[in-house]
Amino acid sequence: MKDIYLEDCIILWDCSRSMIRKTFKISRLRLAQYAIKHFIKAKLNIDPKDRIGIIIFGSRTKKLSGFSSEYESILKNLSKFEILGKTNLSDGISFAIQILVKEIQKVGGKVSRIFIITDNSRRKISERLQKIIKLAKGLQIFIDTCIISEKEPESTDVLKKITSETNGEYAYFTNLNALLRGIEGFASKKITKEFEDYFNPNKKSNVPELISEIAIDLRRPNINEVRDMMKNNQNYKCQICYQNKCPVCNSPFYAEGRFCPSCGRPIHLHCAAQWASKSEFLEKNIFRCPFCYFLLRIPKTVQKLMKATGGKAIKIIDEEGSFGKSIRMEQIPDNEVSKIDDACSYCNIIFTGDDKVYKCSNCKSYYHETCLEKMQKEIKACRVCGRSFEF
Repeated sequence: MKDIYLEDCIILWDCSRSMIRKTFKISRLRLAQYAIKHFIKAKLNIDPKDRIGIIIFGSRTKKLSGFSSEYESILKNLSKFEILGKTNLSDGISFAIQILVKEIQKVGGKVSRIFIITDNSRRKISERLQKIIKLAKGLQIFIDTCIISEKEPESTDVLKKITSETNGEYAYFTNLNALLRGIEGFASKKITKEFEDYFNPNKKSNVPELISEIAIDLRRPNINEVRDMMKNNQNYKCQICYQNKCPVCNSPFYAEGRFCPSCGRPIHLHCAAQWASKSEFLEKNIFRCPFCYFLLRIPKTVQKLMKATGGKAIKIIDEEGSFGKSIRMEQIPDNEVSKIDDACSYCNIIFTGDDKVYKCSNCKSYYHETCLEKMQKEIKACRVCGRSFEF
């Protein structure tokens, strides 16, 4: 027998750089924000007891709002979005699944949903994303996808495959009126069969083996946080060692520190590596946050360095595997600037040709010349990969 249940819904809002572009005469970002407001209002009108949370995603993920049924409270948090670089769909879905899993463990008999709103269609699906979708399916999490686009996405769109495998709803919209009508359809209740208890120890399934696939990277400090730390306006202390400087490499927190993307607690990378080495997971770069138990991931290269140096490491950490080496900022020819399909990694503004543009030789991030000069004075390292640079 099919029934209607209370719902926990995570809105997964794409805030990557491509969302700055305009569609229907306004930026896709603002259009998505308007659509989300419409979705929240419509959903709570259908059932005021349903709960909604909001996550933004791009090159990293950030929780804007925890679960709530209070319309005004959710809208207040909705205004706190920021541009988050290139799109990382795997981490965005992983973050949402982890939040939903906590609620599934607490209270059964609820429908769990992820509502993705984005402008991107993708043609390839990574091995990790395949595993994440398999996990979502095993957890009976519906994934719906709303695409804001000027044309029909490719038939091989990854998002279409994701929604199909999780019994979600998929739609793309090329005009504003259709978008608003479609949003009301997305807000409708899911009708589902009786739930299986995923966390029942007697349940025979290979899905639990995939849990480590939804681990999320520790969050780097953003540029404003780095500025505050360097000016001593903010003195973060690692919540594992309770020190500002890392006890392993003696680096200040702005160089060595990271944050749990769920609870926001500050943690040194090296302290996280030591904590992860004692974890229950086979992959020793996966561990649970000591405070909120969120599944987190640290670069494997950090652990390799810790092992090679007996727990002592040098100060500059490059998460891609090369340590202590400087990189170059290469100027892009003026006639090539208009072809760059990206934005400045410092100010998140697209390139108009009014300023010289440089590219990091290591991670290929782009910067305005003026932004690069500011960054050199502030942190003397690439904002994305953390490598010191010559300019």
